[in-house]
Amino acid sequence: MSSALSGSPDVLPDIAVVIVTYDSAHVIGDLLDSLPGALDGLTADVVVVDNGSSDGTADLVAAGVPVGLGVDGSASNEDSSMLAEAHQAVLMARAVGGPAALTVRGSLSLATMGGAQVVGRADEIGSLEVGKLADLALWRLDGQPHAGVADPVAALVLGPRPPLALLLVNGQVVVEADELQTIDEAATVRAATKAAAALM
Repeated sequence: MSSALSGSPDVLPDIAVVIVTYDSAHVIGDLLDSLPGALDGLTADVVVVDNGSSDGTADLVAAGVPVGLGVDGSASNEDSSMLAEAHQAVLMARAVGGPAALTVRGSLSLATMGGAQVVGRADEIGSLEVGKLADLALWRLDGQPHAGVADPVAALVLGPRPPLALLLVNGQVVVEADELQTIDEAATVRAATKAAAALM
């Protein structure tokens, strides 16, 4: 699928779009027909997601739509943990689509390469490859909470959050032995707490 959107070059630049609908494709066709004159003649690919037999993730990936996971800030997500999002993605997909709806490796892929594709940076981040930025997280899975879990990816995604041994961002050490290395963490916490209180 091309996911191409074309129109007057005087109005819009070349962009790509995929419209996702839980309804039939003709609904989107009617919507496009009703667009204002400045958007007249645009076309868009439509992905019809089966609303009922899956959570839609597999449909989107199969259609070539970039799908990724992300976290929000403390205003709406008090955890801001990518591992927690990967965990919840598996649980939600399986709750709707059954135990085979999303694997732990599929969820981890959405959290890494999927996210990189969504923000248009798959050539820089998302995987460990020559020429990409050295973004790397190493978790300890050799402790008591993960003892006996044969699959390390399942232990990481479905198990309790493990200690973060090392976090590199573009090759620079940011976290080591679960300790933030780049800022004064205590001072930052105090400043953030004061700022939050001022907004209340």
